[in-house]
Amino acid sequence: MKTAINEFWTTFSLIQKNLIFANSTGNQHHQTDLCSRLDSPISAVHPKLNFLIIFQYNNTDTAKLIFLTLGKPTLKLIAGLILAEAPSFPLWQFQAGIKPYKHSIISLCANYRFLGPETNIYQIYFAVQKIYKTTNKLHLILYLEMDKQRSKSELNDVMHPILLCFLGDAYYHQHISRYRIVRRKYSRIKLIPLDELKHLIQYKTFN
Repeated sequence: MKTAINEFWTTFSLIQKNLIFANSTGNQHHQTDLCSRLDSPISAVHPKLNFLIIFQYNNTDTAKLIFLTLGKPTLKLIAGLILAEAPSFPLWQFQAGIKPYKHSIISLCANYRFLGPETNIYQIYFAVQKIYKTTNKLHLILYLEMDKQRSKSELNDVMHPILLCFLGDAYYHQHISRYRIVRRKYSRIKLIPLDELKHLIQYKTFN
C-alpha cells in the first residue's frame, strides 16, 4: 500500500499547480481532466476510497484535497496513512473526512464559491420526493437560486460537493440516496431552505 500511496502523491505533485491555475482561469474542462488523472492512483490505494477537491477556499487561490471516509473505520485508517505521507504545498490543505458545516448554506456557498467566483448562489431549497423503506435514505428535489443560468449537468455535478460539505460525508452517505435538480419553483412542490434538511434528517432518524 505504501507504494500506491507514494505513486498517488507523485501524480498529485505533478498537477497540483495546474489544478489551481485551471480553477483560477475558469477552465473547468481542463480542471476535470486533471482531476481524472487522480482516479486510478487513488483506486490503487483502496478501491472504495474517493476524494473531493474544494477550490478557492476563503476566496483565495488555495484549495483543499479531502479524502472521503464516509464514516467507515477502514477508510479513516487508510486516509490517515495517506495523510502521513502527504508532501507540503503552500496552496493546498489536506484532510480526511468532512464534518458537518456549522453555519448556513448561504455562508457555505459564499465561502467556497462552488460554481466559480463569477456565480453567486443565493439560496438552495429542497423537498423530499421519497424515503426508501429498505435504507431509510432520502431522494431529494433541489432548486438553486442564483444570479446566473447554468446548465442542468453543471448543477447536478456541483450539488454533490455542496451536500458533502454541508452534511459531512458520513452523514450524507448515511441519509441521502439521490437527488434531482429542478430549474424553477413548481407550485405543487413545497420547497424549503436547505438549512432545514439536518432537522428533517434528525426527525426521520428518531421516527
